[in-house]
Order: sequence, then C-alpha cells, then structure tokens
Amino acid sequence: SSPAIAGDALSQELISKSIASNVDRVAIEQKLAAVRKIRLTLQAQLANLPNRQQPLTTLTRNRQESEATLKLLQAKLQEASIAETQLVSNLKIITPAELPVQPEWPKKSAVLSIAAAFGLILAAGVVLVLEFLDNCVHNSSDAELMLGQPTLGRLPFLPRGSTLLQQGKFRLETYYLVEPYRRLLKTLRSHHGDLIRRLVISSAAANEGKSTVAAHLAMVAAMQSRRTLLIDANLWQPEQHRLFNTSTSPGLTEVLEGKLTLEQSVQPTGIANLSLLTCGNLTQSSFCLKSARMESLLAEAEGQFDLVIVDTPALVSSMDAFEWSHDSDGLVLVVCPGVTTRNELAKAWADLHQDKVPFLGFVLNKVNVPIGGNYFRPARSKQMVRALQRLQLPRRKSER
Repeated sequence: SSPAIAGDALSQELISKSIASNVDRVAIEQKLAAVRKIRLTLQAQLANLPNRQQPLTTLTRNRQESEATLKLLQAKLQEASIAETQLVSNLKIITPAELPVQPEWPKKSAVLSIAAAFGLILAAGVVLVLEFLDNCVHNSSDAELMLGQPTLGRLPFLPRGSTLLQQGKFRLETYYLVEPYRRLLKTLRSHHGDLIRRLVISSAAANEGKSTVAAHLAMVAAMQSRRTLLIDANLWQPEQHRLFNTSTSPGLTEVLEGKLTLEQSVQPTGIANLSLLTCGNLTQSSFCLKSARMESLLAEAEGQFDLVIVDTPALVSSMDAFEWSHDSDGLVLVVCPGVTTRNELAKAWADLHQDKVPFLGFVLNKVNVPIGGNYFRPARSKQMVRALQRLQLPRRKSER
C-alpha cells in the first residue's frame, strides 16, 4: 500500500509541502537563535553604555574649558600687541591739526544761491498761477485788445478828501483832478466835433464808478460854460441825488410817465450851467420805460441844453443803457482796472456790437494819473482859488 500512496499525486504534494515546512522551520529556528544572540549582545552593550558615556562627558567638558582658555589667551595676546604698539611706534606728526574756524557745512554762499534759485522759481510759478487765475482787466492795453478801440482817457482815482463833489459844491482847488475830464471832453470833440449833444455813460458791471464819472464830466462841461443836463437813468441803483445832496423827486420817472414836464422836474445843483434830472419817484412801472418817451425827452433836453449826459445802469444787468444809447449820439464805456473782468467786458462788447449801439469808446477809471511838476498840484491858497474862479467864463445871455 505504501507505493500506492506514494504514487498518489495528492500525497506527493503533501509530502513535498511537509518537507518544505520542516526546512523553513529549521531556518526560522536558526534565525531566531541568531536574533536572540544579537539581542543579548545589544542588551549587554546597553547595560555598558552609562560606563562609556561618562568618559565622553568628561572629554566634552575638557573641550569647552580649552576653548574658553584659548579665547582668554587670544584676548591677552591682542592686549599685549596693542601695548607693544603703543610703546614702540613708527608714526610721525608732519603737521599739527588745526581747529576749524567755520563749519564745513552748511556753506552760506551755496545755501543762499540755492535759496535764491528756488525763490525765483517759486515766484515765477506764483505769478503764472495768479495770472492764470486773474480774470480782471488791469490796463488800457487789455481793454484795447478786447474791444479793438483806443482809450479815450484815463480818469484819476479819487481818494477821500480829494473828490470833486463835496456836499454838492464844486471844488476848484482840486484842479489837478479836473484836467483828465477836460482832456476827455476835448478828445470827444476832436473825434466827433460838436455833433455830440447827447452822451450816455455806462459800464460793463456795477461798482466801476460810472456815476461818479458822469457827474464829474457834467461838472467839467459846465465849468467850460456849456449848459449841461445830467440825467440819472440808473433806476436800479440811483446815485446822482446822493452825490449832489438833492431829493430823488421830481425826476425822470415823472417826466417819462407824463406827470411833469422836463422844465418842472429839472433841479439846480448849485454849480453854474449844471442842472440835474434825478431818478424820480421809483415805482414798479418805472422799470418798463418806453423808448419813444426817451427819444422825445432827449430831443427836448437837447433843445434846452448844450450837452445832455445820461447815467445808465450796467450793461450786463439791464437793457436801459442800450435803449438810451439808440436815442443818443453815442455811449462811453467806463472800465475800472482790477474791478472789470474780462468775461463781463467781452459780454458787454458783444451785446453792444450785436445791438448796433453807437459806441464812442471807453475810458479807464480809478487809475493813478501822473501829475507832473507843480502845475497840476492842488491850489493851496485862497488867492489861487479866486484866480481859478475868475477863469470861468460868464454864461451867455441866451443861457440865463
């Protein structure tokens, strides 16, 4: 039966696996024995490790002490070298040092030069910025460039105490202030002859002194023995009654509304040859004046006076100046440097050109007019005042 069993394939397989298992078991037992031997060796070394670590700790401590000693010795050597160098030196003083009498920096000349350069640059920048932001007319060249018209005259700045109007009385001792207005009248007559009988005074905007210009021009014309009528047509902001210290009515509105005649409404001023037609009693209907009434009024005034001067509102705020100008011989525009802006002047000029207003020219007001020598200085004595008064020509019999 043994050969039969051995010849069975399953039996052979089991036998071979059994043999392989025995071989593996023997090999594993040998490895286990080797591992146990190694473990015992390691346990012995581990047990002997503290004994070996003690010499290593001692050596480490000795090394640290040696390093500290080396550093100390190196420091001592360096100190000894420095001491030896101080005792024996090969340096030689060529020139002794000198104390400075002035600081090396900052240098005043350099700082002043830099400050001056930056100051000039800053000043130029400020001037350019101000010029860019400034929109005012400053001189006659600016106005002539914008209007394309020559300057008719330069009227003086009238400080307090030097005005020609003082309680409605003409001051002859301010003779040097009269000359610019005389020159303006002469310029108008030289350009237009005696054709100018009805003159309108206006400005681009308010606060340019046009009412004062109209009053002074009327007084100077009266001083030249010309029968002059000053009409205050500035119903928005009348000034002539205040300048001449008179009442507002009767005046212009009463004449235009047909309530009074021109002869009944004209008021004396206390100045020879000068009459005043104030604004009158202002009502809501006064601001809607008819152009036909204006024309008849100016025609009637021209028949009674040699010169009619009309003080009107500013051009940018009212159309009254345009209506009065169409019924007159021409308009004179007052420009005040530093007050009149380029935009207002350009708009006023465009409106005048578009409305075809007869334009005589413009004058600069409130400027420093050179006096020149002693000729135009104000009279200081009563004799001089009386002499100037005698220069006034008497009125013609037809004017009385």
